Amino acid sequence: MEPVTQKKDVNLPAELFYNKLIKNIEEDDESLNSNHAHISTEKEEIYWLKNLLRKLIRNYKYIGDDYNVLSKEKRCRDVNLWLDSEINTYNEKTNGNQVVRPYWRNYIETVWQQLQYRNKDINCYRQINNFPLKDMHKRKELDDFCENRNYYENNLKNYFSEGKCQEYAQYVADKKESILGNAKSVSNGFYNYADVYNLSDKCSLQNIEETFLQVECRNECMYQKKTYDMFGIGKWFNRIISTFKPSYRSIDIGNESFSPVMCRGWESSSGVTYSNVAFTVILLVLGFFFYSYLKHRRKMRTSNRRRAKKRWRTIVESEENERVIGTPPNFDSEYDYEYESGEEE
Repeated sequence: MEPVTQKKDVNLPAELFYNKLIKNIEEDDESLNSNHAHISTEKEEIYWLKNLLRKLIRNYKYIGDDYNVLSKEKRCRDVNLWLDSEINTYNEKTNGNQVVRPYWRNYIETVWQQLQYRNKDINCYRQINNFPLKDMHKRKELDDFCENRNYYENNLKNYFSEGKCQEYAQYVADKKESILGNAKSVSNGFYNYADVYNLSDKCSLQNIEETFLQVECRNECMYQKKTYDMFGIGKWFNRIISTFKPSYRSIDIGNESFSPVMCRGWESSSGVTYSNVAFTVILLVLGFFFYSYLKHRRKMRTSNRRRAKKRWRTIVESEENERVIGTPPNFDSEYDYEYESGEEE
């Protein structure tokens, strides 16, 4: 069972990658056969197994194709799910009359370990899922959404278009409705849907507001709903930024407040940018603390000098007084007196 992909999603990164995984191998690529040439193809099960292993070798290498670490983790999950789906689909096609034998399952796992050993830069482990496969496919919809959400936002940061912004806002709204609707059928007596739909802090049904941030597109800007600000830091930070960038002003829609996260022209390298303002504010705060530290240190050094001078004057005045008054001939210092007393004891 594979997730139903909406037609408008097929050109988004997550769907494009998974379509590569399920694509059949049409040409006879010897590099995919070399390690498994001894497998006979006389029986249907063995023919299926050999074809599956060829796909696995190809798909495992896809994980490391010019992607960053986070994307590798996502694609690693996809390849794991693809392999589980292939095994499950074969069992369903034969109506349970011809299932993948434990021996072949172990052999598949061994091939995975070999691929992991030979491609250490990819470093994708075989993941054992504790949830039913149909629920894992439903979770994949959330996983794909988060991947595509980041793709939309990065594109808008590089080149803002109000049309693309509207498209993204509609995508978030549609996916939120679809994912939450499917999640209700996942929960059963053994586990909760929130446990299945939990990939990261901003990709989890345990944190719906952060995962599906409500988007509004107005005035050539993209606004997102403000999250709870415990100490009001975000409020003051927004005020500082708005002094440098007039377009950075919140708007109110109904009873909700929205902050701009990107606007047309913000992607330009000229002028003041959001990151520049944030960096400047951080430098100012650090500079203030450093200045306060130097000022306190200078004050302490001045105070120490004054104490030292005062002690020196006291010593000099004491010696001067002794010289004027005179010292009895049999007077011993306190140190000598204590030393001699110690010897007598």
